[in-house]
Amino acid sequence: ELTKQHLEERARGLNQQILDLYTKAKQAENRNKALSYLRRKKLYEKSLARWDGMLQNTESLILQLYESRHHKDILLTLKTGADALEQSRIPISEIDKVMEKLDEYKEYEGDLTDAMSMSQMEGISDQDLEAELEGLLAAEERSHKSNIIDLT
Repeated sequence: ELTKQHLEERARGLNQQILDLYTKAKQAENRNKALSYLRRKKLYEKSLARWDGMLQNTESLILQLYESRHHKDILLTLKTGADALEQSRIPISEIDKVMEKLDEYKEYEGDLTDAMSMSQMEGISDQDLEAELEGLLAAEERSHKSNIIDLT
């Protein structure tokens, strides 16, 4: 739980840094400085994606730990059932089939967790940065024009 809290705090900090860099890019005095802020913002966004993946992995592990406690009880129940079946002359092969199904479920659950935790961001391209900057500048210009009062 402490690790989860640490990851959540770090993610909140990265989010705040991203917002700060976005604001700085909008308010930058020149284009190169704005691009620099946007470049840093993209790096923080990549870092945030990695932290989110780690948080998902941590949450998944916590859930698996809780589930493993229940699996132990289930296993004991299955063992008791297997012993009862054996005494009633039901073939052990039936128990093997149940265990194989459980193994398949565990493998599926692991594959699902792996697939959910994978997140990759594309590389930062200058074209994306330029487009974002143009959008910022256009929004700023529209905002500035809407604040001008016509005195004629």
